[in-house]
Amino acid sequence: MVNTPRTLGMGNTFIAVSDDDSAALGNPAGLALIRDGMVSVGNLGVTKQEDHWYSAYIVPSSSDEVQGMALSMSKTKDKEKNTRLDRSSWSAGQYYSEGVAVGLNLQYLRASDDTTGTKGTAFGVNLGVLYQLPAPPGGRSPGTIGLLVQNPNEPKILGVKQPRVISVGVAMRPSSGLLVAADAYNVLNEAGAQREESAGIELEPVPGICLRGGYLNEAGIYTLGAGIKGNSFHLDAGWASKDGGNDETAYVGMSFIF
Repeated sequence: MVNTPRTLGMGNTFIAVSDDDSAALGNPAGLALIRDGMVSVGNLGVTKQEDHWYSAYIVPSSSDEVQGMALSMSKTKDKEKNTRLDRSSWSAGQYYSEGVAVGLNLQYLRASDDTTGTKGTAFGVNLGVLYQLPAPPGGRSPGTIGLLVQNPNEPKILGVKQPRVISVGVAMRPSSGLLVAADAYNVLNEAGAQREESAGIELEPVPGICLRGGYLNEAGIYTLGAGIKGNSFHLDAGWASKDGGNDETAYVGMSFIF
């Protein structure tokens, strides 16, 4: 599950790294922690297996009931299977006391098989939880722990039931300008979904310039990434090595902050 260029560059770790547009596409609980509005667009543009693009609109809210909301869309074409999948989703996150945030992601899925002409629709659900570790006096939280439950309703796409997947992640900031993250995807080893452990790092050697790297254990993929952060925009790029006989992957994206 590729989310954003930033998370791809960090080994595709996203469950606890949900402080940007990855919250709209990955763990919706992170929306409760975002204080700025954001418009994002990205493209997975250099691969022979897949075409993928996404857009997201994040609107933090001052409401007591919902503290962050997002609308997102993505389109994916699998060139090998000749199938397409479009996702339109609404997400919301709520922050509670003691550093706990929860999130809900509702998806409308439209799929088609261009070879057989088969089409289908379904509704998907993702549930997320984030826990911010207690901050020292006058400081910021040293990290977050995340939980993500995907497809608890097990929707059927083109007649195939999507597995219920439970994943966990942790993201730590041991020092200023350094983020270390790790995910365990499909911890219960649910049939029909790949099990994967990944780890990543983000280093900001100078303000506004980010360097990233990561590794996905099961697939044996290593990743690299970089980003530029301005006051009103983020520009990110990510790259992943070959997966067996599959092609290399490159991902670029841009976010505008308001």
